[in-house]
Amino acid sequence: MGFDMDLHEKTREMLPYFEKYPKKLRDCETVQNVLALVEGGKDFWLTVGDGWYMEFSLVHPEAKEWLNRYLAEV
Repeated sequence: MGFDMDLHEKTREMLPYFEKYPKKLRDCETVQNVLALVEGGKDFWLTVGDGWYMEFSLVHPEAKEWLNRYLAEV
């Protein structure tokens, strides 16, 4: 839920440089997959992530709250 998109090719090119941390990074296909990693997903995204053409889903009842929380952080 929230912002999501498939990982961009340039982001995927960085995966070999992160072999051990975060664990299971190579299994991730979307931004939400990366952020769902318990340990290190957010660190990875803050380091090499991009926001090319992300969409924000408002389907979930708490989506507006998540968006406001995200906007307060950036």
